[in-house]
Amino acid sequence: MTRIHHVFDGESLTIAHVAALAAGPARCDLSAEAWSRVKRGRAIVERAAASGEAIYGATTGVGSQKDFTVRPERIAGFNRRMILAEATDLPGETFAAAVLRAALVVRINAMATGALGVSHDLVRRNLLLLAANDLPRVRAGASFGISDLGPLAQLSLPLVGDDPKIGGALALKEACSLINNNSVALGHAALVIEAARRLIEAFDLAAAISLEGFGGNLAPYGDGGAGAVAHSGHAASRRAIGAALEGSTLWHGNRTRLLQDPLSFRFAAPVNGAVREMLALVARVVEAEINTGVDNPVVDLDAERLRTGVAMDSTLLTLGFDGLRQALTRMAELSTERANKLQWSQFSGLRVGLAAADGPEGGVQTLLLNHLAAARLGAMRALAGPVLLDYRGLLGDGIEDTGTLAPLAIGQTERALEIGWVLAGLEASIAVWAIARRGIPGSALGTAVHGVYEAVRPLLPIDAEGDAVFDAGAAIGAFRRTVV
Repeated sequence: MTRIHHVFDGESLTIAHVAALAAGPARCDLSAEAWSRVKRGRAIVERAAASGEAIYGATTGVGSQKDFTVRPERIAGFNRRMILAEATDLPGETFAAAVLRAALVVRINAMATGALGVSHDLVRRNLLLLAANDLPRVRAGASFGISDLGPLAQLSLPLVGDDPKIGGALALKEACSLINNNSVALGHAALVIEAARRLIEAFDLAAAISLEGFGGNLAPYGDGGAGAVAHSGHAASRRAIGAALEGSTLWHGNRTRLLQDPLSFRFAAPVNGAVREMLALVARVVEAEINTGVDNPVVDLDAERLRTGVAMDSTLLTLGFDGLRQALTRMAELSTERANKLQWSQFSGLRVGLAAADGPEGGVQTLLLNHLAAARLGAMRALAGPVLLDYRGLLGDGIEDTGTLAPLAIGQTERALEIGWVLAGLEASIAVWAIARRGIPGSALGTAVHGVYEAVRPLLPIDAEGDAVFDAGAAIGAFRRTVV
């Protein structure tokens, strides 16, 4: 019996489901109730067409051509030409296969609501495409945020191709339904959210390692959390940092050096927690939208009629990702400050640059890491600017007079995450260096911190600075693999 990876019901798809199904070809099905909704939705579309009702994108053109009628005998050709025209290729980056599968997952779930009014056959063909090993090339940077028309048309090319299992003619309204939604942006968003969750965990862990290397005061990370604002994100990061330090002698004040650490050490939990809060907000937006039937027109199953659809507006999605990038950058800024303070003798009590001895070459290696971090942080800050107000086009003879650039907001967040991994890894590497300089035994470290120390320490050129080119990427990679 063929294993079914997921059953779509149009209402309970989660970000975790999207990420799991995007990992590779997946054989899926719809629930019996969802198949029933598909049948009902299609019947409503066909009754409307039979009554002579004008149906946007089905019996009429689209955009500025909405006032032109499509004759019944030309519908199949009209549908095919719509997909091929919207699939116009423009040089640029292409989406990873995981993003394309995530987009298919979101689109199929939207079909399962019955609100798109597509046929049983088109749903089946989309399920077969999700299970296929090969997917078409789809360009990124081709959507302005009000329906992913171009990317979805390119993703739909196999559906109008020559493969007898997947390809074929599209019925009335189906071309519009395939492309008139935000499935690519939402699928991509789900994957970026999953990646962001892991990066926050990495920055929590890096902060814990820095506290060990600094000889920090753990009072802000105790169970009581006295004086903390009651935000769940703050509490989660405080618990994560505290858990990474479980077993550390810092809890007993044996190595604590200062009554008040710099703010970057004391504020790790509230700042990282703020990122958690922003991420939770964005996740709520995405999970609501991936369980919505987005199309124009959309089928109202209760009223048994077609209505003008507006759910393709992605203002809230873009706002969320703009805010998330700013929060991620704030978290990275504190990380680089902690790394700097670890090498600043008046704060750390160690030699400048974590040098073994005073001299003209002392600390050159770790001080250079700060230069590299400053360059990457600058790039991350550049990505953090909001994109919501950047749309300037008046497309389709002025019909499409607003846009959100949601795909750009999501893509820039993904790029910021990769920079974030570099900065978190640099902080962890410098903190491990500081632990080594202090000669702290493994038994005095928190259990999780000790695990990172054992993985990263052999990859650092401590006492061999400048003897060979230092591959900082190897140390960052080792740190990344320790993050659960």
